[in-house]
Amino acid sequence: MLDQKSAGAAHESPEAADRSDGLVFKLESRADVHVTSLCYIMYPWLVKGGLNVLSGAGGSRKTMWALFVLAQATRGLLKDENGDRVPPMKVLYVHQYEDVPESIIYPRLDMMHADSSKYRLFSMKQRSPIDGSLIPAYPQAEEIKKGLEKAVLEWDPDFIIIDPITLLIDGDTNSRKDVQPALVFCNALAQARRPRAILGIHHWNKAGIFSGSQKFEDTSRSFMDIAVDPTKPESSIVTIGKANNNGKRSMRIISVTRPYTYDDGNVRDIQIIEGMEDSELTVDAIRQIRASGDDTDDVLEQDAWLRDYLGSHGRNGVPRKQVIEEGAKNGFSESQLKHAMNRIGGKSQRVRKAGAGCLWVLPQRQES
Repeated sequence: MLDQKSAGAAHESPEAADRSDGLVFKLESRADVHVTSLCYIMYPWLVKGGLNVLSGAGGSRKTMWALFVLAQATRGLLKDENGDRVPPMKVLYVHQYEDVPESIIYPRLDMMHADSSKYRLFSMKQRSPIDGSLIPAYPQAEEIKKGLEKAVLEWDPDFIIIDPITLLIDGDTNSRKDVQPALVFCNALAQARRPRAILGIHHWNKAGIFSGSQKFEDTSRSFMDIAVDPTKPESSIVTIGKANNNGKRSMRIISVTRPYTYDDGNVRDIQIIEGMEDSELTVDAIRQIRASGDDTDDVLEQDAWLRDYLGSHGRNGVPRKQVIEEGAKNGFSESQLKHAMNRIGGKSQRVRKAGAGCLWVLPQRQES
């Protein structure tokens, strides 16, 4: 316990001095804070001033979507929380050469009409020990952080894409201790001199789920999953599972293949994203379809029926027992409806009145 003298000193000076590791602990009052609303560069998917995470399996079009958003950002085509166009942004794209820039990344950006004056790729190269030419480098996370910090302070981008975010992690991505420094660094970048948005790309594990510490989701401003749509393989579904003050929401990204003429005269087909649209299909539904072997149309039918039934009853919700009974009349089991409830982002609210059970409520944005 604090003695009387120490307690008095603590009362007089509640703010601690800066520690050598940069941590500052203080007692903060309402008068110390200027409250502001969240700002988005792409509502509700990408929040300014912090880290946003997109995860998916290989081949789910993670990088392709990131490049599409990059192109849209440079052209001033993204919309903020008020539905207004965000002015053209400077975008920094950090990559680890999974896709060859000269053969894939730059051609895709060309075909999606990115403004080349507004974006830069963060290049990491080293001298070849054989002939001295520049070859891709794979430095340690701390070296990457130093180079990235310098680039951000000098070029001052509005939006940073880190593909993958594990570039900033030395160690186990499942370890909070190993992941924490990378997340702290991302938040520092997002606030360096002024707020900017950061999108970190991450991979699923072999089980088809996010692989990594829970700290990724806890720290991010928005947390999204992406998966190929089994009903339309030429498109993918992006679902936002966590977004400050926003419910679960999905969009479909539509890909097409177009011929591209390289500088050397060769012509090759390149897959790009042509557009985005709202979708009622979620990544959770896709996971269930794959895991259970259920027919895709059946799963979509369950979701559609439950969404329509709850939506027709407005904001007050429907007693769970009533939903189950009505669902049974339409051929849906209780288990199927529970899974559907989770997929569409519905909520179960317990009623205080004794014996009243609980209500199933549809998220407000989905109400009819």
